[in-house]
Amino acid sequence: MTCLAVLAPGLDADAAQGLSWFAQLAAFAPAAGVVAGALAFNGHEALTPPRFLQRRGVSLVIAAVALAAAVACSPAGAAFAALPGRGAALAVLCGLFLLGVALSPASPDFAGRIRAALTRAALLVLIGWCADGAAGGWGILRPVPPWSPGVTSWLLDLSPRTLLMESAGLDWLRHPAVYEAAGTDRLGPGLRTVFAGPVAGSATLLVGCTSVAVRVLIRRRVIQR
Repeated sequence: MTCLAVLAPGLDADAAQGLSWFAQLAAFAPAAGVVAGALAFNGHEALTPPRFLQRRGVSLVIAAVALAAAVACSPAGAAFAALPGRGAALAVLCGLFLLGVALSPASPDFAGRIRAALTRAALLVLIGWCADGAAGGWGILRPVPPWSPGVTSWLLDLSPRTLLMESAGLDWLRHPAVYEAAGTDRLGPGLRTVFAGPVAGSATLLVGCTSVAVRVLIRRRVIQR
């Protein structure tokens, strides 16, 4: 937490702890999107864009606003306010949320759809946690995982938490959870390029929006057949 306070000046101990919670949102955002998508979509999705925008689009916006309000009222919200790259971090979370929406199940049976959504959400959280802990050997391989610097760099790039925190403008590789566990001091200059906030945020949001659009188009074609 001390390191977090150094990386983001102005954070006290409580805010630093909140920032640690905020970092976990990268793994939970796609899962939340899957559940929200299951509530917004159904097995007979609209065939016309206006109807989709009026119904499903509004439902997704309401779900996203509700989740954002819940986070804002938590310690993670206070830490988010102190981040230097708040806009890029928000774009990353929105992109991951929309990616989850695109992966939500579509079925006329509401109960079955929700069960499938919860299963996919749990799987996405598990995948996110595994990706976040891979560079550090999931806390099992001590003191430093036997990965080469090149493999460590690649695993860090796959981590949703790394994407979020570096997009937020933090030197995430100096965080104790990464620096000590993954041995990021072995990563020399040029081995890895950090995620640039505006670029990473825009790219993640674009991927999320494109995924939802592709899902709607595919579903429309299936219904038309």
